Amino acid sequence: YEDEDWIVFNKPAGIVIHPSAQHRNDPCMNDYLEFYCQKQGYTKDKSQTFKPSFWYRLDKDTSGVLIAAKNYESLQYINKIIRDRAISKNYMTRVAGKFPKHLVIDKAIEKTYNTKFARAQMQLNDSDGLESKTECRCEKTRKHPLLWEISLVRVKLYSGRMHQIRIHLSSENYPVLGDLIYGKPVINRILNKQIGIKRQLLHCRKYQFTNLDGRVISFEAPLPIDFEEIN
Repeated sequence: YEDEDWIVFNKPAGIVIHPSAQHRNDPCMNDYLEFYCQKQGYTKDKSQTFKPSFWYRLDKDTSGVLIAAKNYESLQYINKIIRDRAISKNYMTRVAGKFPKHLVIDKAIEKTYNTKFARAQMQLNDSDGLESKTECRCEKTRKHPLLWEISLVRVKLYSGRMHQIRIHLSSENYPVLGDLIYGKPVINRILNKQIGIKRQLLHCRKYQFTNLDGRVISFEAPLPIDFEEIN
């Protein structure tokens, strides 16, 4: 989708947002955004001070709605309503266990570093962490022949901490299927080797906010195929 302020992608799993030490030569979403802008004829040149850019990130293995601001005004605006928490952010995930109908997780999170995986990681910390709130509703639960009970869960974020959904759900003993950092290794091995799903099953389903012109707009991405493969 594209209008005068936003370019919206349905990000596939397996692609990082920007280059990193671990993915230095891999294509990233910034590459796709730049390529798209070149095709449309508005890539930044020497006379310009701004080029379209993403204003939030999704993990490499998280799929779904990813939005770029096309101009400086829209970027300033979206940063303001992010600070004001005036954006509705909804995700879908599949987790291990029989999930309750409704669950609100309100636990502070702080950023640390995982030497095993050589990457940033989050941990719960009531005294020094940042306020973090996640609201979850169970869409359905079923018994899977290999994974025992699994649930499809709709998640609404009230804050946007790194790995927030993953660590919050893991802290309640409902880890995201395929999550290598906060998940259950025995379940992840079955998911990988016997079902062929090699990523965390987390999907950014919908973003909604009031646009610069006062209209409420929303962008929604359908569930990807791998979410349906373990129905």
